[in-house]
Amino acid sequence: MTKEVKNKMPFPLRMIHWTFPKLEKYAPNMAGKWAWKLFFTPFRFPTPKKEQVAADTANKFSFESEGYTIQGYEWGTGDKSILLLHGWSGRATQWMNFIKPLNDSGYKVIAIDGPAHGNSTGKMTDIVKFQRILKQTVAMYPEIDTMITHSFGGAATMFGIQNGLKLKQLVNIGTPTDVDYIIADFLRRINATAISGQRFRQRVINDFGNSFDYYSVKESIKFAQDTDVLMIHDRSDKEVPVQHSIDVHEANPTTQLVITEGLGHMRILKDEKVIERAIEFINEPVTV
Repeated sequence: MTKEVKNKMPFPLRMIHWTFPKLEKYAPNMAGKWAWKLFFTPFRFPTPKKEQVAADTANKFSFESEGYTIQGYEWGTGDKSILLLHGWSGRATQWMNFIKPLNDSGYKVIAIDGPAHGNSTGKMTDIVKFQRILKQTVAMYPEIDTMITHSFGGAATMFGIQNGLKLKQLVNIGTPTDVDYIIADFLRRINATAISGQRFRQRVINDFGNSFDYYSVKESIKFAQDTDVLMIHDRSDKEVPVQHSIDVHEANPTTQLVITEGLGHMRILKDEKVIERAIEFINEPVTV
């Protein structure tokens, strides 16, 4: 990792990057426990003023699920409803640019802060809890059959489909699909060795009952035969390489794939053409 890349990392992550190799060498068991906690603990970033405006204009609701108090938001009163789900270390108001166009298209927009994210409670979470809470949200709005997701939110939604979530249409934006990459990227960020990765994989099996691959989009896409799926991914995405979506599309040609240029992993949520394409897709007749 270059010095320039390190300097762009949040300060807590830079401290972890410096500390972890030493702990891994001299106290490997403690390092393993720390790595586990780090992997399942999202960062909470301050909400920008523009996003706060979106939060202030929402009809807010909350509910209890999986030991968390989940914060929810509603915008608009359309005849149709759509659920938006953010990514890891994200929050519902990151969808602020989607709200008005969706409302104008006749949709009531619903979004939640995932467990341990935004204004929901908790410090740690995982894809299993995420998808259970997602399914509970959909059960509260039985008219929902369409979602738009970003990054980890897409992976959690796909895992929900694998576990019985019924959707007619799904737009995944910048979604990670390759678990080997996810683990390798995590190890790189904390400056850990492959040995920690092997231990981590084994603990996933011990604690969750399945290998990491079981929770990947490459596995869950097999269960999406009844869902029209559009993947939008930017070629310059440095967080989740575009190859993730390309691989899933090549393995499952019934999916649609749109590749953008120059938007990265986060700016893609603000791009007018991306928003237009997503709305165009969800307004198309279901073909599955």
